[in-house]
Amino acid sequence: MDEEPLENMTLDQARAEIESLRRSLRRRERDNRVLTQMYQNAERLRQTFESEKQLQHLYNDLLLSNTPNMIILLNENQEYILGSSACARLTGARHTELSLRPFNLLFRPEIDPDWVEKMDRLTREVLESREVLRFNDTIRVDGEPDIHVRTTISPMLVGTVCHGTTVAVNDVTELMLAQQRAEEAARSKASFLANMSHEIRTPMNAIKGLSELLALTPLNQTQKNYIKNIVGSADSLISVINDVLDFSKIDANRIEIVPVAYSLNKLIDEIAGVIGLRAEEKGLHLFMEIAPDIPSHLVGDDARIKQIVLNLLSNAVKYTPSGQIVLKIAYTRTGPDQIEMVCSVKDTGIGIRPEDIPLLFDAFARVDLKANRSIQGTGLGLAISQRLARSMGGDVTIDSEYGVGSTFTLRIPQEVAEDTALAAVENPEEIRVLLVGTGARMENARRMLRELHIAHTLFGEDDSDIGLAKNLSDQSRPLPDSDDGEKFSHCLYTDIIPERDIAQLRQRLPDCRFGVLRSIINSMEEPGRTDAMLFSPLVVTELSRFLNQNRRMTTRRIKQADPLSARIQVTGAKALVVDDNRINLMVCEKMLVLGLYGLEVVSASGASEGLQLCSEQAFDILFIDHMMPGMDGVEMTTAIRSRPGPNRKAPVVALTANVANDMRSYFIKCGMDDFVGKPIDRNELARVLTEWLPPEKVTKTWTKSIG
Repeated sequence: MDEEPLENMTLDQARAEIESLRRSLRRRERDNRVLTQMYQNAERLRQTFESEKQLQHLYNDLLLSNTPNMIILLNENQEYILGSSACARLTGARHTELSLRPFNLLFRPEIDPDWVEKMDRLTREVLESREVLRFNDTIRVDGEPDIHVRTTISPMLVGTVCHGTTVAVNDVTELMLAQQRAEEAARSKASFLANMSHEIRTPMNAIKGLSELLALTPLNQTQKNYIKNIVGSADSLISVINDVLDFSKIDANRIEIVPVAYSLNKLIDEIAGVIGLRAEEKGLHLFMEIAPDIPSHLVGDDARIKQIVLNLLSNAVKYTPSGQIVLKIAYTRTGPDQIEMVCSVKDTGIGIRPEDIPLLFDAFARVDLKANRSIQGTGLGLAISQRLARSMGGDVTIDSEYGVGSTFTLRIPQEVAEDTALAAVENPEEIRVLLVGTGARMENARRMLRELHIAHTLFGEDDSDIGLAKNLSDQSRPLPDSDDGEKFSHCLYTDIIPERDIAQLRQRLPDCRFGVLRSIINSMEEPGRTDAMLFSPLVVTELSRFLNQNRRMTTRRIKQADPLSARIQVTGAKALVVDDNRINLMVCEKMLVLGLYGLEVVSASGASEGLQLCSEQAFDILFIDHMMPGMDGVEMTTAIRSRPGPNRKAPVVALTANVANDMRSYFIKCGMDDFVGKPIDRNELARVLTEWLPPEKVTKTWTKSIG
């Protein structure tokens, strides 16, 4: 509607119109104020945004200018957007000169074109896959050292849209050089320790060897004790050297784990043979509780497992003044062909304070020095054992009560090579065992019989051993099985029972198989009994063999060096010994000749002389020193094997001060057959002669050695 002219309005109408105009004006003024405020706010926001944008650009510029990393941002067309100043090392230009340049044209001509092509391809792949790619690489530059880099290529995603890629190239050349220097230092340290070991073992061979030879000459008891202490001190020093070498290899990550199929029975026998004498010499009872149904053949590094268990047992012997030590071997199934073997060593020793337990596995740490001041050793044994166990996927743990005793437990996964029970008895229901004797050894035998589900009777449990013997030999006294008519199939008695009484018992039980449970201290003496011999510490495998076999035999061969030793007598055999060290040559020669083994020995002071002798004479066995000037032992062996002559196939035994675990395989690979470590151990020498000489030239006797 058209507005009515003012002159046609009444006074009231004019007033109303004026009021309406006033209200409209006020609204517009208010709207103008709001718009002005909004504009001012928008301007402030714009200024803030511009300021933050400038700061962000400044931050980016500072970051890209100062970061040591080479960072390149590419758009979706693989064109340069932005980059760090460090990229000039690869591009040879400032980033302002590279704008929208294709990625494959960014780099200096000296840069390896194969690397450029690979990077162009990988960035395109990341653009398509939208997945981060990380890898290590080496950039080759003409006329300059190689650049070792760690590269990350990432997609630039905004929501689901990819706007390009980011290439970050981190120069790690210095880091790699530092790592190489550290590895070289570790190798130098290991080489130094190995050389030191060799230099120490060489004179130690003379010290120990000459001492043992001296012990074979007429000496009074005081002089024999001096010799025994010299040999014992030499063995202690060698043990320290072995610990330091092992630890240095583990510390440098150079320890080798070699899984092989092995016989658990053999491993247990070796452990029992080594540690049994030490325990009995100290008056300790050593018991071995082995699960009879554990698989008999496993796959693992048996040498390292043996090293760990012997270390735990040796510690138990050292730190247990009286009482007993129990080695328990159990297992749990973890798969069809896998088990976890659990070896625990429990002692009644001095125990460990709770606050000292965390220090036990630290290298060179010795806890409770006041209580242990008389204990010798490096303090490395437990650290070595735990690291070896962990390198095989297992662990060594401890549970201890101070003043009461400790239990060390080795848990280690093993594969099953042969899933037959370690100790099984054929027709157990047909076996009944008479036990003659009392004490801890016989109680241990009873425990094993219960585990094997074998019926048994202990004759006269409350009597002394001598009283038992008299009762058993008394023809008027009935045997314990006479009441029900059941007969004993086996009789196991302790070596304290007089042989004359056992002879009478044998007459009463003519169809019974007899076995004597002997102390390991007496095990190497001339056997005065004709029955099967079982040795303490008794192992369930020995007991099962005794129960399964019907002939008289020794069930375990004990391998010991001190103070009792197996003696072999060699007749009609000839040996060549080659060593550049005159004293070590004499020691080996005299050990083979002087009242020990009776070989005819020819010696040579170097490889050239030895080769000449090999071309002229035939030998049954060759002992060749490993480290000799000029031609070493390995080279000499190669020459013997490659030339026609009487000794081309003769067994060659290395004499070496390097006794690392992998040396046997090394020597065999080099054409040798075996090795003997220095200082030369007479039992190890006897083992080699027995193994490699013709059987008809070797006979065994028994003798006492030093002490």
